[in-house]
Amino acid sequence: MDRATFVQQGFAPFDPHTRRTGALVKGPGRQFRVAKGAVNAVAQVCRLDEQASRYPEGRADEYARKGYRALAVARSNEQDELEIVGLVTLYDKPRSDPTGACAIVGPAQGAATVCYVFPPHPAIRTSLRQHPHDFFTHGPYNRG
Repeated sequence: MDRATFVQQGFAPFDPHTRRTGALVKGPGRQFRVAKGAVNAVAQVCRLDEQASRYPEGRADEYARKGYRALAVARSNEQDELEIVGLVTLYDKPRSDPTGACAIVGPAQGAATVCYVFPPHPAIRTSLRQHPHDFFTHGPYNRG
């Protein structure tokens, strides 16, 4: 399909309280809603029960253990009910940040202070704490 045939009719910016964003799109033949955000937040707005939300949340956990953040994407069906259509994964390279959490790493001689903002997913934080060398030198962003 040609992207030019889809026109954004409305937009709701990211809301940190609902942890999602959304838009109203006019496409060939009909209007539909789309949403993107935290997997559990999108699962909730899609009205998934606990059992149905286990699969996308489990996949997000798998990605998080590898250092990736996952967002869910949803689209409304013919009955205007939102349904999850997939996950988008992102990699946030850890970075120095004066407002981030700081940790002392290395032996007493030549110790360094490393500051960064911890990612929000517990599995990403655990991976970073358990394997900091692998995370910084062999992460998905490092192609060298």
